[in-house]
Amino acid sequence: MPHFKIILSAALLTITACAPLDPREGFDDIKSLAEKKINSNLIWNADQEAADQIDLAVRKLLSQPLTADDVVQIALLNNPSIQAVYEDVGIAQADLILAGLLQNPVFLLERRFPGKALEIDIAQDFVDLFLIPLRTKVAENKLEATK
Repeated sequence: MPHFKIILSAALLTITACAPLDPREGFDDIKSLAEKKINSNLIWNADQEAADQIDLAVRKLLSQPLTADDVVQIALLNNPSIQAVYEDVGIAQADLILAGLLQNPVFLLERRFPGKALEIDIAQDFVDLFLIPLRTKVAENKLEATK
């Protein structure tokens, strides 16, 4: 029974050690490039707080006489097609992060006969280790193409 507790603890530690995904990293690259090239502020409408920021920025711009830069800024903030591109970049960023991770191991817990010992198996596809660099390179290229 002590072995079962050790294996269960190791399994729980493995499961909880996964890093959270941050799909905004790819968007930050686009945002900094846009700020340099066209002097515009981009906001990804990913949650209610961002939607409120966009609404406030558009109202502020519309409350005064519009310049050509203001019109471009409103178009960048309010265009659903551009917001969809930000989502695509977020998905590509998440794919890049996932490409660098091993697949989840398979845990098997089995008791063949009542009263007999419990069997615990852990299976991992280690060939997957050799595919990680290839998957990562493909995901990096996809992210750059999406940007």
